[in-house]
This record gives sequence, C-alpha cells and structure tokens, in this order.
Amino acid sequence: MPILKSPDKLAGSLLSLGDTVIEPSAWPHVMEQLCEAVGALGAGLLQTDVRTPDIPRTPSVDRVVDR
Repeated sequence: MPILKSPDKLAGSLLSLGDTVIEPSAWPHVMEQLCEAVGALGAGLLQTDVRTPDIPRTPSVDRVVDR
C-alpha cells in the first residue's frame, strides 16, 4: 500500500489546483508538487476526447511522451 510522503505538501498542492484554472501553464508545477507529496515519479494530464503530444506533464515524463 502506498504511503503518503508529505501530507503538508499534498495539502499545499491541492490548494494550488485553483491556480490551474486561471493559468493552465501552472499544471506541470502543480503536478510536480502532487508527485512529491505522494511519491510518484511523474504525472501527465490526459484528455479523454483528443490525444495530442502537448499534454501538461511533469518534466520526468517528457522522455516517454516525446518518443
């Protein structure tokens, strides 16, 4: 079972989610915060209706997406 690495970071990153509505370019930073809080290696925000390579993502998944 995964262990939450940093409850405080998770709380802070959840508060930052509102920033992504106003400034979509904030997604990579917010996702990076979420990854650090839960111990994930990376994240990407996928659209359900259209698949494009320019999805918001953390730098750690760039090499996988940019293949």
